[in-house]
Parts: sequence; C-alpha cells; structure tokens
Amino acid sequence: MVVTPTLLALFTLALLMLGSSLARASHQMRVDDPLLGRSLFRFYPLEVSETGIYRWSRPEATLFLYGYDGRAVVTSLRLAAFRPADQPVALVHLRSDTLDQGSFPVDSVWRTYHLLMPMRPTGETPLYFTTAAYQSPADPRELGVALSDVTIAATPGLMLHPVRLVYLLGWPLLGWLALVRLRASPRLAVGGGLVMALGAGWAAAFPVEAGYWWPTLGWPWWPLLPFALLMGARQLGLLLARVRSYLISHSTLSLAGIGLALGALLALRLGFAVAPGMLLLVVGTWLGQVWLKRAALRQGLLSTRKVAIMLALLGLLALGTRLVNLDTQPAGLWRDESRHGLQALRIWEDPAYRPVYVVEGADLPALLFYLMAPVIGSFGPHPWSVRLVSALAGALTPLALYWASVPLIGRRAALVAAGLLASASWALSMSRWAFPATLDHLLVLTALGLVWRTLPVDASQLSLFDAPRTKPEVNQQRRSIVPSMIGMAVAGLLGGLAMYTYHTGRLAPVALGAAVVIRLGLNPYLWRKAAPGLAIALVVGALMITPLGLAILGDLEGYNRRVGTVSWLDANNPVSRTPLALALDNLQRYALAYHAIGERNGRHHLPDVPLLDPVTGLLLALGLGAALPRLRQQPGLLVVVTLGVIYLVPAVLSNDAPHAMRALGTLAPACMLAGIGFVGLRYGLGGSPDQIDEPAPSAFASTISRVYPKEKPVPPLIRAAPLMLLGASLLFNLWLYFGVMRLDPRVYGEFDLVETAVGRLIQQDHEQNNLVSEDLTIYLPEALRTADTVRFMTWGIELGRYDGRPLEAEGAAVILLPASADDTEQAAALAALGAEGRALGVVATKPHGTPLVLAFGRGQAADRMLR
Repeated sequence: MVVTPTLLALFTLALLMLGSSLARASHQMRVDDPLLGRSLFRFYPLEVSETGIYRWSRPEATLFLYGYDGRAVVTSLRLAAFRPADQPVALVHLRSDTLDQGSFPVDSVWRTYHLLMPMRPTGETPLYFTTAAYQSPADPRELGVALSDVTIAATPGLMLHPVRLVYLLGWPLLGWLALVRLRASPRLAVGGGLVMALGAGWAAAFPVEAGYWWPTLGWPWWPLLPFALLMGARQLGLLLARVRSYLISHSTLSLAGIGLALGALLALRLGFAVAPGMLLLVVGTWLGQVWLKRAALRQGLLSTRKVAIMLALLGLLALGTRLVNLDTQPAGLWRDESRHGLQALRIWEDPAYRPVYVVEGADLPALLFYLMAPVIGSFGPHPWSVRLVSALAGALTPLALYWASVPLIGRRAALVAAGLLASASWALSMSRWAFPATLDHLLVLTALGLVWRTLPVDASQLSLFDAPRTKPEVNQQRRSIVPSMIGMAVAGLLGGLAMYTYHTGRLAPVALGAAVVIRLGLNPYLWRKAAPGLAIALVVGALMITPLGLAILGDLEGYNRRVGTVSWLDANNPVSRTPLALALDNLQRYALAYHAIGERNGRHHLPDVPLLDPVTGLLLALGLGAALPRLRQQPGLLVVVTLGVIYLVPAVLSNDAPHAMRALGTLAPACMLAGIGFVGLRYGLGGSPDQIDEPAPSAFASTISRVYPKEKPVPPLIRAAPLMLLGASLLFNLWLYFGVMRLDPRVYGEFDLVETAVGRLIQQDHEQNNLVSEDLTIYLPEALRTADTVRFMTWGIELGRYDGRPLEAEGAAVILLPASADDTEQAAALAALGAEGRALGVVATKPHGTPLVLAFGRGQAADRMLR
C-alpha cells in the first residue's frame, strides 16, 4: 500500500513529462474538422463557395476551445463578414469567462485575427461572439460572421498546469486503489493502474484532443474526494457497521428513515431545493435498509388462484386506463402520429408498398405501421384508431412485466411491479399515442421471461425473497428438451421483432444476451447444455432480422440518420461541448428525472414534474438499496439492474435530456426494484404471509435470523400502511394524468389542436354526406390543407384550396381558419365568399374553451353542416 502506489505515481509522472515534451505548441483546425465542428454553438451548417469553406455564425454564437489548460494562448481566427458595399462594416464583440476582448471590425474579405487570452484551468474555454444581425436579400437567415479556421498556439511555459497535472496523476492511483478495494488480484490492480497511466501520458502529448475527450471536470472534488473515500473505506465501513448495529436494536429509527425519504420526495415536488432534497432521500433510504433486511427472508409464496385474480384485475386496470377517452386525450394528434397513420393507410391501400424501414416521413422501422393498417383501414383515420395498437401494447406490458419478473424477484414483488406499471402516469403518456416504444418493451420483457425459464439454472441462482421450491438439479432433469427449444425459438422471434419497433429496439439483442450471460455464468457445463437452445434462438432471430439487415445495407445512412441527429455529441448545449461533460450532465438529469425534475416536453409527460409518483419513487429507492449489495449472490437482481443500465445508456447518450420516450426502457426495471422495496417494507412491518412451501433455511438465512430477531406483532393499521401507499400511488397517477394533464395547456398545447379540430369537422360533415348531397365545398388555407394531421384525418376526402383569392361564385362553401387569424385574414375570407359570405363563428375550442377554429360560409348547407 506504499511501495506500489509510489512507483505507479512516479511512472505516471514520467509519462506525463514525456508526453508534455512531445506535445505540439500549436493546433490548427479547419471548419470542416469534426473536432472544430463539435466545438461550435449556434453556427449554421458548412458552406462551400469560391472563397473557401466556412460556417456562418448567428448574431449570438460560441466557440469552445480545448487543451492547454491554465495557459496563455494566442487564438487565431480566420473571419470574414460578407456585406454589400452600401452596408456598414460588421463589428464583432468577443469575450471569454475571464477576459473581455472588446469589439473590432471584420472585413468583407478573409483576414486572420489574433487574440491573446488565458485558457481556463478546468474544462473548456468558451469564446462568445456577438454581432449585429445581418440579413441578405436572398437569405432569410440572421447572420453574424463567417469562420474558416481556428489556430491555438500556447505561449512559452509549463505545458501542464498544476491542476491538470494532479488531475491526470490521480486517475492511475484511483484505478489501482479501486481495484484493490474490490479485492482484485494484485497483478490486475497494477495492470489497471498502468493502463490509466498510459492514458494520462497520451493526454499530455495531445492536449487539444485530450481537452475534448478527457477534460478536467469536477475539480477539486474529483479526484481528491473519491481518493480519500477509498483510502478510508475500511474505517468508513466500520463506522457504518456500528450505526447499522445501533439501528437494528432501535428499529424505530429505521422506520423514521423511510419516513424521511418519503418526506424528501414530497418536498421535492413542492419546490424544495434539489441538492438537500436528494441528500435526504439517500440518507433516509440507507436508514430504511435495516428494516428491509430484517424482513427479506419472511416472504411466502402466493397461491396460483390469488395470482390469477390479481393479474386479471391488473389487466383490466391497464386496459381501462389506456382506452378510456383515447380519442380525445391527448386532445389532438401530433404530426408524427399522423405521419405514422399515413404510412399505415398507404400500406393498407397500396399492395406494392411494403416497407421495412421508413426513412422519409417516419424514420422508424415499419412494424407499427403494419399493425395499425388493418385498424385504420377498417375503422377510418381517427385519433383513437391510430393510437389503438400502442394503447393495447401498453396495456399488455404490465402482464409481460409480471411474466419476466416472477423468476427474478418473486411473485409478490412482480405483482407490485406490474401494478405500478399499469397505473404509472409515465406509462400512460407513452401508451396513449401512436408510437412504437411500448411495443419494444412488451416484446423484450416477454422474451426475457422465456429465456430465464428455459435456460439451465445454476444452484446459486435464487431470488431475493423467494427460496427455490425444489433443487435446481431436479428441475433440470425433469425439464423436457422440446419445450425448452420452443421457448428459445419464440424468444429469438420476439427479440428479432423488437428491432422492428422503436430505435431502442436495437438494444433487444444486448438485453437478452446480458440475461443469458448472467443466467449461465462461467459454468461450462451450463453453456454446453444451453448450446442447442441458444443456437435455435440465434437462427430464428437472424432470420427474423434479415429483411431489416438488407434494408440497412441498402441505406445505412438513412437507418442511422435519426440516431445521429439526436446524439449527445450534437447537443445544443450552451455551457459545455465535451462528450464527458455532456454525458455526466445527462446522467445527472436522469438521476433527478425520477424524483425531482422530469421531462420538459408536454407530449411525453407533465413538464418538469418527476416521472415517478412519490410512492413509486420511495419504493424504487428502497428496492435499489436492497438490491445493490446482493448483486453477486442474486443473478435475478443483477438482470434487473443490468436492464436498467442498458436502457439508460441510449438516453444518456442523446440530447434533450431527460427524454421520457428514450428512457422508457428503464421504467420496467424501476418498477421491479419498487416491487422489491414494497415487499421488504410490507413484511418488515410485521406481516405474516401465507406460505405454501417452507424453504429449508440457508446459512445466509440463519445468519440474518440471528442478527435480526423476530419482532412483536404490530397493529393491523400499521401493517396495512404499505397497501395504503399503493392505493395512494394509483389515485395520484390517475389524478395527474386524467385530471391535471388533460387540462394543462403545457400538455395539450404540444399537439396539433387546430389541425385535429379541422379534421374532425370535415369527417363529421363527410359522414353525414353533406359534401355530396348538399353540394358543399370546404376550403382550407394551403398550410392547413397540407398539414400531416389534416391529410391523415381527411384521407380520401376532396377539399378545396383557399389562397386568399375569391372562390367560385356557385355553390355552398365553407372556409375554415385557425382562431389566430387576424382581422385582415378574416375579412379576406369573407370577401372570398362573395356577397353571401358571413361569419359562422367559433366551431371548435380548446379544452379550456378558448376559440380554436373559425368558420366562414355561404349558402344554407353551410349552416346545416356547422349546426
């Protein structure tokens, strides 16, 4: 513990000095360099002309500079501001966080401007551009200055700032010490430290590239705080053990900790400061673990009859909450929903159109459109018909979650997880509109349940609360080979189908593969026994995704276009542009999204409201605290946590965090962990579950029973408290979605209300045959007539085009305008209808009664239709 880190530190220091001596004193980047492209904020795309390659800035723009931390550098900018001779010369104002460079004129020809400025000792250095907006007659954009290339040249001095030196020096020591604390072999620990030392040498040799990919972040807390915690890990562990032993003898304090955690979650919803609120949640969760641990082995097994009744009730709850008012909540269609409906209609009516992946108009795999096609084709283009497939998939997902969860976490925890998912406002929001995200998780969870049941099992694979009813070896002898092969084939089929759903479906093979690895472990016998089933699953899955693979080979760029545009590397972040900083910022946002600050997009959830209700949030925290220490002993828990991590990664590595749709895959693991938390809380309060099989006590169970003696029974009201919490969670979610979100303009205002209302009016008129029998023509402005939602809802209906000019003099006619039309536009509509034209008034309103659509008409048919 002395010699090894000393030698490692000396070796790292030598590499840092060597790298610094080899580092370039300057770095030049053209505007088409990917690194410079990712360093620009509020710059327009790349342009090529006879004068060269450049990018225009907006009037307010930022250039982020990397490397040479804490050094004085000369930054050379090749700029131009192309203006006509009669326009004033452009003035650009440059400033950084530490220095204001002032304003200077930029010529209409390319010139290089040199700035002497200090670089920040940590992170990147932003250089802010401020220019008077210029608009060319042939270009509607607001332009600032054109940038061609950037050169950074360091002034003479130490190549590594002391902060950067300590930061890079700390990483190898941290890596070595972390591996030592994890009880890795000495050779592995030293090898890990040496690898990080080589990385530190690379960072010193390439300061600009390393400043982008490996910046100095979190100083001084990182690396000093984790190093101190690792050094004092043993002493800290002894202190926590003493506190834990005190809590065991004073269990009321542990219950008070659970109350503290719940109070913190409620306070966060009421606007309490995020940092102290999250700290109180962590402290309360840790205190509550003592109560959960003493009850962990007292869970019994539910009878099949009770489970069937509960599942039926949960299925009805999930189905009812996803189908009620599906046509009117959300209040309008979103354009992407309408585009998906248009794809389905085209598939239904055009036998030659059979897409696999739709690039233009959807940017999604086509499975959802094929499922929607018979529904919309049979019942017509309505909001409810385009949303029905997603709603049904969302209603079936809680049952799939139960199916996948039972062998992982036990029946009771699985039932609670399914119930929480059935009523979660997050799940309701994602299920009640026409997107394939719910399909993805329905298929993956079903496949996971098949994989876990059909693969051979190791004797050590027990759930957290359920002991095995029979010995695994006996189960393996009695298990038929044919059902196992069928189960694995179906799992491969479902995993392949998941890749035809949403973009996160690409993770289906990763998630199922991780479950296989965890299930089989490092046991060669189990792998040999599972080989036939795995081979069948791979073959079926490969056959299933063959059409998609061929489509990808035909248009790889189109397949990855959407994923590329939402990448975290292209995030529109004005504060930071380094990948590590952006990823850590996204990770922090998702850590807060479940409990403190949620999604900002009203189409996905109520803006800024946590994605989970306080009860589910509490149970999630308790369940996660109970699961983490047992990951090595409980493979089922490892699968749950692994699933959450796998589906969190694409959300973290994309922009617009937190994003409820991209992170939807984490909801099922979160509900599983919440189910574990509920079971521990419920039976820690003195419950006595009915047991069918009394498992033989293991060594672990005997140890727990000695450490945690049985408590005296508590009053029934306290025993019922966890059930009351579940009821509160159900009522809270139903109130939030069907009460608050239905009437919140931040939610319904995100949908195409005007277009949907216009489509409804035209559909109603068409169903009454007024357009045919009464010779009535409905006219729409071109922007409204060509909107995706109007095109979808008026599929097959002929509409008139209104462009402000007088209409044909004969026949009854109606002009529909959005209520936002000003007096001039309304007067023009009346004039276009001729002498008989009149205002028919408001014909559609928002949920709060605000006018939405205005109608102008002539002839009696118009009055009868709008009545």
